[in-house]
Amino acid sequence: MIRAVFLQSDPQMDRNDEEAAFKRSQKALSSKSAVQLLFLQAMTWTGNQIHRNLLDGSDKQAIDVGCAYGYVTSLLALLRYDSVGFDISRYALRKGKEANR
Repeated sequence: MIRAVFLQSDPQMDRNDEEAAFKRSQKALSSKSAVQLLFLQAMTWTGNQIHRNLLDGSDKQAIDVGCAYGYVTSLLALLRYDSVGFDISRYALRKGKEANR
């Protein structure tokens, strides 16, 4: 299950500024598969260090704070985590919901 939650953003930043900021950062995060691969590698390494299988999310919960487009949140859902993503940008959450349908 995937849930997305809006956190109140900076009241000084209007909707156009917020959208422009995320469009600029999208170049760095343009590849969903690259972000997910890096996260999988981090989960595998961490799981090996603590001797736990983190790639099986059955009966586990995860919070993705600053989820942006939801790349990690959707990966966690695929791994069977009950995951929720939080972000201060309505624009990013909307785009993430569109991309992860």
